[in-house]
Amino acid sequence: MSAVPRSKTPSKRKGDPAAAPVETQPVAERTPPAPSLLTQPLGLEGWAHLEPVVLAALASGDPLLLIGRHGTAKSFLLERLAESLALEFRFYNASLVNYDDLVGIPVPDETQTSLRYISTPSAIWDAEVVFIDEISRARPELQNKLFPIIHERRIQGIRLEKLRYRWAAMNPPPDEDTDDEPAYHGAEPLDPALADRFAFIIEVPWLGHPHGRGPKGDSPRPVSWPP
Repeated sequence: MSAVPRSKTPSKRKGDPAAAPVETQPVAERTPPAPSLLTQPLGLEGWAHLEPVVLAALASGDPLLLIGRHGTAKSFLLERLAESLALEFRFYNASLVNYDDLVGIPVPDETQTSLRYISTPSAIWDAEVVFIDEISRARPELQNKLFPIIHERRIQGIRLEKLRYRWAAMNPPPDEDTDDEPAYHGAEPLDPALADRFAFIIEVPWLGHPHGRGPKGDSPRPVSWPP
């Protein structure tokens, strides 16, 4: 049986340029980033990597929660989205809003046995998009009243027939394990039952760290949606 010849690797002499190690760039770094199809056309930079989650929230109609520092364009994004979709939009600041702002002014009906509501420009009845800002600052009793809006598209048991999207935003709750994040007094963790009703939860990027890395650049901030 004849032996199969083996190819020989040429020997490399000291000082030979061929002896120097060849630096290869990882494939992931050579691959150009995917073009922004949503956020950049809306006027945002640094959000392209979050677009699949935002698009999934738009396609499914499930509730979306943005968590981030002040000045990170949370409101800007959601308002631009509603404007570009040409939908009837309602904005509520949960730290300031009263329940009457949502349902209108209650007055007795003609029989004097129940209440009806006089709609106001801020009432929720005709809304197609509801954006609740500062939701973590809402009073506990108001959070309970927001729950059926986010979970069921209902208010006082009445179906909100026109409502398609429920969006919210908040600052990060206090974290005792880190001193790098600013303290947002009054911002508290959401009630677990309310937080669980948001199908998509995004920690948004902030100025100086456009890809969502922490102050020390240690690891990416998570983008998550509950299973």
